[in-house]
Amino acid sequence: MQRAQVRQWVDFASFEIAQSASNIVYPIFGWKQYCKEEADKSNNKIKEFMKVLEQQLNGKKYIIGENLTLADVSLFCKLKYLFQLVFPKGLREKVFPKVNTWFGLIAETPEVKKTYGKITLCNQPVKPFIGEKKEEKKKEEKKKEEKKKEEKPQEEQEEKKVEKKKINPLDLLPPSKLELEVFKRAFLNNKDKEDAMKKFWEVYDPEGYSLWWLEYQNLPTECKVLFRTSNSKGMFLQKCDALRRYAFAVHGVYGVEDDYKIRGLWMFRGKEIPQEMKDNDLYEYITFRKLDINKEEDKKLVHDYWTKLNETDEVEGRKCADVEYFN
Repeated sequence: MQRAQVRQWVDFASFEIAQSASNIVYPIFGWKQYCKEEADKSNNKIKEFMKVLEQQLNGKKYIIGENLTLADVSLFCKLKYLFQLVFPKGLREKVFPKVNTWFGLIAETPEVKKTYGKITLCNQPVKPFIGEKKEEKKKEEKKKEEKKKEEKPQEEQEEKKVEKKKINPLDLLPPSKLELEVFKRAFLNNKDKEDAMKKFWEVYDPEGYSLWWLEYQNLPTECKVLFRTSNSKGMFLQKCDALRRYAFAVHGVYGVEDDYKIRGLWMFRGKEIPQEMKDNDLYEYITFRKLDINKEEDKKLVHDYWTKLNETDEVEGRKCADVEYFN
């Protein structure tokens, strides 16, 4: 009977949950075009599935019986990205607390840690990648909003503008000779990266910007397999979207199979780490070191990270396995 139930739950995870979860998760990674109608329908289905799972776990530690089974493993794998990217803490603890406890239990098993490393749960849902169709829809909605505003009294409009307008402290910093967007275009479009670096140092403003070396503090069981390490790197950068207006970086995976490191060389607007970076769920697992451009070794570090991105290149004695610009 238990074996039959395990098979039923494996099928439930593989066909029901997996299909709906993919419609929600794939657009976040840009693997699939976002469709609001499809995503809403899948979200509703997932809610129903979670109710079923919550009921099943009532008074139980595992899905079936007293031990970990394939049912637990299969469900955990299909729900993992939802817990990491979609379900915030409040939702997990209030709507399906039993599932949340069960998920945490499975995540802490030695086998799961060895395979996936440290599982970081979602604090704030990650928005999906939105293509051109979505942008066109946004423009139409903006026009409608502007039309509605014209119909409202002037005083009400002004009050709403004041409420909506939030000023980022970084926007209040004194003007700098290094204009970030201009620099990004010039640097990325310059095929001669040696020349690009020379021009960068000519305009770099240590009063308006700061340079930082970053490294992810991985567990001994993490950063062993390239595609998993690359996924971790990609997830971190996905959660840094709010920083694009205030940062430029090279961030990637360095090393060889069974011994990778996730590192980056970042330039932030301002002299300290921006709040947008501190808001990242993974911030507490990152080591930061502020660089001093008066030290030749630190300047060389910036040069090496920003100019060496090919698989044949090495930075700090490690091969560039999967490296990219963040801009």
